[in-house]
Amino acid sequence: MKCCRDLARYIGLIGFLTICPAMSAGSAQQSPSQTAGTRSYQMQLPGQGWSVEVDLPGFTIDRKITQPQGQTMSMMGQRPDIGMYVSMFMEARSKPVTSKSCRDDFWARRGKRSPSKKITIEPSAPGPMSLNKRLQPDRQGIPINQQHTFGFLGRDNVCTEIHISKIKFQPHETQLVGEILSSLRFSERHPTSVMTP
Repeated sequence: MKCCRDLARYIGLIGFLTICPAMSAGSAQQSPSQTAGTRSYQMQLPGQGWSVEVDLPGFTIDRKITQPQGQTMSMMGQRPDIGMYVSMFMEARSKPVTSKSCRDDFWARRGKRSPSKKITIEPSAPGPMSLNKRLQPDRQGIPINQQHTFGFLGRDNVCTEIHISKIKFQPHETQLVGEILSSLRFSERHPTSVMTP
């Protein structure tokens, strides 16, 4: 429950204590394109005995990529009705990782490349998940008020990153972002040599 309280405090979500991420069982797959109304999405690297699952009600998953060696995997999805986008990236590393090391490595390699001015909210690490949230006021001088929220999980030698973005972000939309983040969980599975269709 401390994980829930810290996450609620971080994203400023009222009533968030009723939603707690559960590291519980689920299924692993990278299936054909999933359409709006899909409740969950699972991602599992070949050879790993677990997957990461996230609930994405109403999202269309329209792009999935697995690298030939099976060491990285990614997906992109969207909810056009509200202009919210989600992506998830899983990558095997050469040594054991933690959620914090995954987050720190992400920002060292990719998080500071955008030339746009940003208001950055201090990173936080509630329980097993490390977070970073930032607001991008404009793009090339055009106001967009785009919020980017990143969640990071680390297990064994695998980093998982989820990125949720919303243009013209409004405070009430914090709840949906929080619900997505709170649903991230590990699911114990049998190791696979190839992705399950």
